[in-house]
Amino acid sequence: MIFDTSRTGSLSFVHRGERVLIEPWGENAVRVRSSPVPGPPSERWALHEAPQNSAVHVTFQQIPVPEEDGTCVQKTEAALDCGRLRVTVSAAGVLSFSHETNPCLCLKERKKAGHRTNGRNRG
Repeated sequence: MIFDTSRTGSLSFVHRGERVLIEPWGENAVRVRSSPVPGPPSERWALHEAPQNSAVHVTFQQIPVPEEDGTCVQKTEAALDCGRLRVTVSAAGVLSFSHETNPCLCLKERKKAGHRTNGRNRG
């Protein structure tokens, strides 16, 4: 997974041929767009007017991830804080959404069985 650190005020990454862009969309809200590489179009589509952005803070953290051969590899996780909302991107590219006052997850992306990657089934 490759994070794009050149964007300020948003979080962008490429994972398995897909570019994901997480942008603040008002106070305590984000807009998540996903598209095949090279990236999301510049059109806003259904959301014509961008609301005023609240304070956004993006952080990156290196974490050790065990490999099948027993070694550990350092991989990057990221988080975007927008108001009271936190969006976390795991080293595997999974998005999680949580609230500042209640650290329990509001929403977590789940990989479906049989997810296809590069034409092969993954269980």
